[in-house]
Amino acid sequence: MKPTRAVLRCVILMLLVSLGISIASAFSYNRYLEKNFVPNGKKWPMFEQGIPIEDIYNEYLDSTYYAFSNLTSFSIDIVLNHPIRYYHTPNINSEPAVELPEGRYRIEIGEPVFHQGINTLPTYQEGWRYARTLPEPLTLENEKQERFTSPMRWYYVRLEDLKRVKVQLQLGAQRLYIKFFLKGKRRPPASLERQLEYGVSLNNLDRILYENGDYLSPDLFKPLWDWKCTALVIGIVLLMIPERLLARREKTVRIGKSNQKAL
Repeated sequence: MKPTRAVLRCVILMLLVSLGISIASAFSYNRYLEKNFVPNGKKWPMFEQGIPIEDIYNEYLDSTYYAFSNLTSFSIDIVLNHPIRYYHTPNINSEPAVELPEGRYRIEIGEPVFHQGINTLPTYQEGWRYARTLPEPLTLENEKQERFTSPMRWYYVRLEDLKRVKVQLQLGAQRLYIKFFLKGKRRPPASLERQLEYGVSLNNLDRILYENGDYLSPDLFKPLWDWKCTALVIGIVLLMIPERLLARREKTVRIGKSNQKAL
């Protein structure tokens, strides 16, 4: 076997091992969550009873979540290249209750965080969040406003849609931090520094519910197969093609040498 083919085989083997580790790691983490979740059944037993999410959060939000954020607020302008759809029920085939178009949005971060529809709430279905809508899009008329607030409306929204907002928010926070640094006039808000350190989280409440033994959100589980696994498989396939071609060439050369010896 020539060195080139041996190297290809080693790399393919490493990618296969990485794929197995990725799947096993996700499976192990999910098992850990299930094994270590201890329901208290006292403070919020409504999750186990299957009470509609809307009814649970009407009480939960008023008594719990507003104490979690007391940081100085600031705003970030973002650009969304895809519309965001909100639904009355967690059913993507149903008619959207609200559809926010593509465009520029000003998101308020800090106190209170999820008035801007960023920190969302878990539901009974994986990939669906219960959240307030984002603020209205920026226009020539309202662009000079300092603060934007979401309407007091709560809907179901796909987590994958909010992940696009998360990416734009993180980029916007980095740009804003650079502006503060270049101006050098005052220290950036603590909430901005915290966001840069920990990133934008869409499931803060999920972790709090889990730690309190209130609810094990399906969005806390890691998928056994994600884009990394897909990338690994693509890499394996792409490397197997030249490896097979080299193997066929080596076989042809061996046959040719054998025929020459026979003559």
